[in-house]
Amino acid sequence: MDLLIRATQDRCVQVEDPKVKKLWESVEAVEASSETMTTHLEHIPGVPERDVTFTLRWRTVTILVPANKKKKYRNVTLTAILVTETEPVGQELSLSHGSY
Repeated sequence: MDLLIRATQDRCVQVEDPKVKKLWESVEAVEASSETMTTHLEHIPGVPERDVTFTLRWRTVTILVPANKKKKYRNVTLTAILVTETEPVGQELSLSHGSY
């Protein structure tokens, strides 16, 4: 089964480095791919169209179940992917801030 989930919470994870405890920190610790991706974003009201270039980082992590949910759910192992703009034009237009 393939899923795409946008992480809005910095979840607790289990990875090979015991000092790493959170999802975003664990993926940011991986070196970015040497290749980039570029896509064109169409105009939306108040935001001009533009080309956006991304770098990618990924790693396998195990998302830990919150302490108060352990009876109902299990840990989930997945590949976390971090997509980052290489040259954001400003916080108000940055994809990482959910403006698009």
